[in-house]
Amino acid sequence: MEDRTFYTRFIGVNALALILVSGTLLIPTISQHFRMGLFSMIFFSIFVWVAFLLGKKAASSKNLNDFTRLAIGLIFAKFAVCIIGVLLYNKIATPSDNLYLIPFFSLYLLYSFFEFRVLSKLGYSGKS
Repeated sequence: MEDRTFYTRFIGVNALALILVSGTLLIPTISQHFRMGLFSMIFFSIFVWVAFLLGKKAASSKNLNDFTRLAIGLIFAKFAVCIIGVLLYNKIATPSDNLYLIPFFSLYLLYSFFEFRVLSKLGYSGKS
């Protein structure tokens, strides 16, 4: 995947995520979790961007296992950080309900799908 293609699609995904997070302001029961959604969007954006940069490097590596190890490592790292983030939010913000999980996991799925597509294209092409 070329840099230009990635960044064009990355902007589109971030715009979609911003619409999703802004849409939470329209729903009174979820609007109190707007900051959590915004923080999640920023975190997932940075994570996908770093995954792209690392994926480019691993895809062009002579060791064919580097890319596979990277992809598996990213899956586990994101999952672990998300679990810790949700637990910390529960501990710090003490939300009265669990509705914040709706925008959080919506963003998680959106960015995970995009990350999967990006890494698939990088792994398939084998070039940066």
